[in-house]
Amino acid sequence: MLDKASNAPALRPAVGYLRRSTDRQDQSLGDQEAAIRRYADANGFVIVHLYTDDAISGTSADNRPAFQRLIADAGNGHCDFRTVLVYDIKRFGRVDNDEAGYYRHLLRKRGIEVVYTSEGFTGHDTDEIVRTVKQLQARQESKDLSKVTLRGQLTSVHAGSYLGGVPPYGYDYLYLDSSGRPIHIVRYNEKGEKLLLHPETGDLDRLIPQGEHLTGSKEDRIKLVPSSPDRVAVIRRIFEEYLAGHGYRAITNHLNTEGIRSPRSREWDPQFNGQWGLSTIRCILTNPVYAGDTVWNRITQAKFYRASVKGVVERRGPSRRVRDPNPREDWIVTPKTHEPLVPRSVFDAAQDLREKRHATGKHTKHPRGRGYYSNYLLSGLIRCGDCDHKFMGYAQKSRALSKNPSLPRHRYYLCGGYVTKGTSVCKRRAYEQDPIETFILSRLQARLETFVKAGGDKALRQMIREAIAAAGADPQKTLAEVQAEIARLRKDVDRLLANLTAANRDFVDQKLGEIRRRLHDLEAKQDDLRVRTTQTPDIDGAVAAALAQVRRIRDVLAQGSIVEQKELLRGFIAGIVLTPSKDRGAITWYDLPASLMFGGGTGDEAEKMQIGAWREAIRWGREGWRQAA
Repeated sequence: MLDKASNAPALRPAVGYLRRSTDRQDQSLGDQEAAIRRYADANGFVIVHLYTDDAISGTSADNRPAFQRLIADAGNGHCDFRTVLVYDIKRFGRVDNDEAGYYRHLLRKRGIEVVYTSEGFTGHDTDEIVRTVKQLQARQESKDLSKVTLRGQLTSVHAGSYLGGVPPYGYDYLYLDSSGRPIHIVRYNEKGEKLLLHPETGDLDRLIPQGEHLTGSKEDRIKLVPSSPDRVAVIRRIFEEYLAGHGYRAITNHLNTEGIRSPRSREWDPQFNGQWGLSTIRCILTNPVYAGDTVWNRITQAKFYRASVKGVVERRGPSRRVRDPNPREDWIVTPKTHEPLVPRSVFDAAQDLREKRHATGKHTKHPRGRGYYSNYLLSGLIRCGDCDHKFMGYAQKSRALSKNPSLPRHRYYLCGGYVTKGTSVCKRRAYEQDPIETFILSRLQARLETFVKAGGDKALRQMIREAIAAAGADPQKTLAEVQAEIARLRKDVDRLLANLTAANRDFVDQKLGEIRRRLHDLEAKQDDLRVRTTQTPDIDGAVAAALAQVRRIRDVLAQGSIVEQKELLRGFIAGIVLTPSKDRGAITWYDLPASLMFGGGTGDEAEKMQIGAWREAIRWGREGWRQAA
């Protein structure tokens, strides 16, 4: 929504930022916009644009698209505003002071100020302290609400209620009011749309598009009920086929070949391909919900707290991931909460069979990230040109090997589309491990030999000069910025000490600790920059180190561990595409990794030089792998 531009020269361009945490706060966005416009009219601003995050939590800035778009627009060369008007500190974000200060700093560097229209700031130096305290309060309110919400969820789970989200495949949601009267049935289709069905007749009352929320009362309860007969039949068929001796891949292949719709299609999310996969079959076979039990707390995705099996709400430890799996002992299982789709005896038999298969190696348990340490040098590098899945390592199995494990096992690379989804996705085409790995290593050796013989030292010298020229900021300029920030922080220390009272001592101590840590980092950076400003890049030394790296590469290829060889290859190869239907492929090479030019370790993804990346066509024939004509 745009305001009509005024001809009055006194009006200053500004944008408004609106946010509400839930779509049930019906008046929130309208109230915020009205307040911002009143402030703009009274203080000489004209609002040129509104950025709105609707039904999005403010506990982080990363998941707010409108907020991130505002920051990006402020940084481009055509920014047409110098002020951001926000209703209050909570709307800007219930983030901590570090995160809020970071984004205000980014805007201020671009000449843009954030104005909170309802906070009553006066423009005095005390605003800094008041804003910091209010930001802390907003953050703490969010933490307290998180704790209360988690306790409420625990109570609902123990009472046998389902907490929402997407129902397990084969089930629908039955919404009940506070008196237990059915309101409607909600069924998700493969596009992510919600079908509201009449609870008695099953007729379609309304279709809710994907992304649109279903509003209701806080007193409503959710119960799982069996979905359409065809979906229930699929679930029962999966258990029957598994107990009849079929594996995950065989069941997956049967469903895909018959064209049975999978739970999610590309229209739901581009990450899904609309086909059944091994992980989906495994999740169905291991989910106690199909035996009539409700299982909750298998993962933790709350920001501040987590729940344990004893019903205790405790602080969540530090984690880099939004979703963390909980140990099995912390799962909360409420038995017999809804109608089962398979008898408990069938579900238990499936679990027993899984345990037996694990014991015999038919379901091999692997630690997370096993590809990094596997004996397949090219794991993760090869992609299928027919179905776009990655190739996987595969060791041949036979009765002879099971009787005599000392026999050599033939190893291959197989398309992951075939391995996980069957022939309905990709045909079986196995490439022996040794020939393709030997060919790739020989091609790398040949490239290095050609590089050295063709005057590689001259090419390295030129590439190093170009890298130094494009290295970034001038150390002298960066040093001046660091010194200015150090001076500002020391003034902040003086101001905090001058305003120290018994009432704000804890807050001042906390702020002084933060400033001391920041000063420690800046002073270390200052010392480093002072040394760099007095140094002249030693290009000849860098070239000599790089050529020494070439000699080291030969040693790694000949004698290095599998991990070292994998890291080395990923420094030179951007990717490999093999097209089984044509027995052809292509290798995409990097010219050289930056770590080679500067004498560092190999394989750092962040340091790969992609200058002049080029593709080399290859083909498979009777004589093995070779360059294509």
